[in-house]
Amino acid sequence: PIALNTPFTAATIYFLPNANVDADTSFQYVVRDQANATSGPATVSIDIVPVNDAPSAGSGLGSGNNTDAYIPVSLAGTDLEDGNVAKVAIASLPSNGTLYASTSLTPPALAIGDVVNGTTVYFVRTPGFNGTADSFTFKAVDSAGLQSTNTGTANITITILNTAPDAVNVEATGDEDAASIT
Repeated sequence: PIALNTPFTAATIYFLPNANVDADTSFQYVVRDQANATSGPATVSIDIVPVNDAPSAGSGLGSGNNTDAYIPVSLAGTDLEDGNVAKVAIASLPSNGTLYASTSLTPPALAIGDVVNGTTVYFVRTPGFNGTADSFTFKAVDSAGLQSTNTGTANITITILNTAPDAVNVEATGDEDAASIT
């Protein structure tokens, strides 16, 4: 960096704007020759053109129980230009379930790379899975379609409910002197 009022001998200087600044700026300079004669001030105007910055994926969370038809999973992310993100892209799938884009659970199920309008997806447990947790990863997507370079992790907590067993009526017949009747 060149400090104010510091002489330098380079014929070219490079300007590096602060991160995420998209306002125009300017600076003045003077030229001094070998005999110490100094020019009047000249102005350099710099037009900083805004670019679309990638959003950042946050975290995700969903919870439900083993008798729910589906568990909603809320996903988060931020975007410098738009604030919150409005879409997510699936980066990995849960190990013990399937993801859907809506509560209708309409096929096809979500796959890696699918972009979902919104920030909620719906987890359906694999039949017979009685675990208490699962997870998957996702990327945030901004309004221009640019995906985050980082992935967020969505954690799903499943509460196992104890369901009452079913009793069935049974009839048995046997002799009165039998040791047992089955």
